[in-house]
Amino acid sequence: MNRSFIRIAPSPIAKETRHNKSKSYMTHELVPIETPKISNIPIIRKNQIREKSKTPSSMDLNSIYTSNLMIKKEIPFIIRRKKNIVFNFKSVSKKLNLKQLNKTYDQPQCPYVSFSVKSQIGMISNKPKPNNQDSYFTISEFAKSKFKAFFGVCDGHGLYGHLVSDEIKFALPKLLEEKFKTEKEPIDWESALSQSIIRVHETVINKPKLNSDFSGSTLNCILINKDELYCANVGDSRAVLGRKQNEKFVSVPLSKDHKLNDYGERRRIERLGGRVDNVHTPSGISLGPLRVYIGVQNIPGLAMSRSIGDKKASDIGVIPDPEIIKIHLTNDDKFVIIASDGLWDVISSEQAVDICRFSWKSGHIHSASEVLIKEATRKWQEKQQYMDDITVLVIFLKPSWNILEN
Repeated sequence: MNRSFIRIAPSPIAKETRHNKSKSYMTHELVPIETPKISNIPIIRKNQIREKSKTPSSMDLNSIYTSNLMIKKEIPFIIRRKKNIVFNFKSVSKKLNLKQLNKTYDQPQCPYVSFSVKSQIGMISNKPKPNNQDSYFTISEFAKSKFKAFFGVCDGHGLYGHLVSDEIKFALPKLLEEKFKTEKEPIDWESALSQSIIRVHETVINKPKLNSDFSGSTLNCILINKDELYCANVGDSRAVLGRKQNEKFVSVPLSKDHKLNDYGERRRIERLGGRVDNVHTPSGISLGPLRVYIGVQNIPGLAMSRSIGDKKASDIGVIPDPEIIKIHLTNDDKFVIIASDGLWDVISSEQAVDICRFSWKSGHIHSASEVLIKEATRKWQEKQQYMDDITVLVIFLKPSWNILEN
């Protein structure tokens, strides 16, 4: 094979990038292309070209990854820059907005999953809240393994809830990866997840610059290891699985909301000195959900039975221990939705799965989280002038695990 270089004029996309301030040709880092010997080139007649060629519009856009290395493998005709990747396809530029793609996909996509994520700040009296207390993390090649992926959503509460959720977002993946590096296979992932989450809680409540006395966060995370899926949950963020049964989609719960109307959760808190009650009006009318209080005091008023942080509430039975479930994925399992209660307070699990199935069928996975947030926003606005922070992460699962591994 002869090695040569080709020079390609910038595409319409290249003209739109901020790196190209000139209308004339630019100097690009050229990608070497293997050119076959002349004797190996098949002869194609002129009238066969239209029949044989495929336009970019017929390509599977889901196979175009944002990773520099993976794009080089998938598509030979590209212009590769040091900081940016530009496709040399006119029809792709109409369908694929690179800026939006970078916002939606934080990591290169591994062979097993594609994902869509969006987070929206809440509103009070039709004005944005001071902080979006939700956080999320997306690692589609966890621990540098193409067979593992790790995703999570955290929903902070209290004055410093946004700082707690950020701490979880950065600390948990690092701690779990340390477990992966130090322990030998096969790893007990349920134990590793539980221990890592407890360590994050201890880090939060002992961090000098983070006052977590009355601030904390939920956590719902998904670890995918080949055909195994682990869901670890603390609090009232939720994960559901979209499973195809015959021609219908059903929602399969992957976590249980840790609310105070659960008898076991309430009993634990009351046994340790906590009080579980509603907020009452002066006339004695109960308002809102059940909340946790310290004795006769009206603090902290937490509306969940488990959380990370919340140092004072942890003294009366609000624990950081996750509930973990494990399932074996099949080809009927199509996607997972993880979201904060900003979604689940106005949209049921069944409704969310029903909305996402359209994105799955059309292949427009990048729009799944946005469609769910738009519908949730509409329902919040119908009810009141308040809207909670909403974060939605949709993971689309791909089948044939063993084939990909081999």
